[in-house]
Amino acid sequence: MRKILLVDDSSAIAQEPAKLLKRRGYGVQTTVTVAGAKEVIEKERPLFISSDLDLPDGSGLELLDMVQAADADFPSSHLSFFVSIEK
Repeated sequence: MRKILLVDDSSAIAQEPAKLLKRRGYGVQTTVTVAGAKEVIEKERPLFISSDLDLPDGSGLELLDMVQAADADFPSSHLSFFVSIEK
């Protein structure tokens, strides 16, 4: 079964959409780095990739650009949650 790949440097953030997708019958794999995502992609092409923008070892945009360069029709999205509290 092809899986949806969720890439986020916070595994806690990826857990909630992963649970929802699993309840809907999708296979889900998560990783926290660009390198981990590339490894997953090389083993088995995911059905869809959702990536955070700011990852510890690179940019989610660069990851998705790489995937799109190999397959222009590959479905993907990029998300980023940034919270700043100023005093």
